[in-house]
Amino acid sequence: MGFLNALFGRTGPGKLAAAKNALAAKHMFLSLSEEEQRIICAKTAELLVAGGIPLSQLQSYAETMPEGAYYGMVAMAFSCYGMDPSMSNLFPGGRWNSVDNPLVALTGASDEIVLAINEIKRKYGVTITIST
Repeated sequence: MGFLNALFGRTGPGKLAAAKNALAAKHMFLSLSEEEQRIICAKTAELLVAGGIPLSQLQSYAETMPEGAYYGMVAMAFSCYGMDPSMSNLFPGGRWNSVDNPLVALTGASDEIVLAINEIKRKYGVTITIST
């Protein structure tokens, strides 16, 4: 079914771009020191609050959001600090894809995540996974 969705346009470029961002962000995040991770997590939380998540619900929201959506927001946090995928040896020359709202773009994007995982594996020889 995923192939048919891609063929007939249900797999949107925004969802695929968001999936690639999330995968690159996860790869970059896991390579950071604990202190750097803390800084990125704080910026991610700030972005979620700015996006309308009430501060009182932030922790429970972050704990229950899909991993892909979380790392989509982490990509935005990296971007806020001027950090792009090219800073990782995995994505030389890489830039973040333009995604207005990764939470929306990654909703129902399991097919796009699989496509992005396969593309990164084929292009860079690395397997990065995220749950949806």
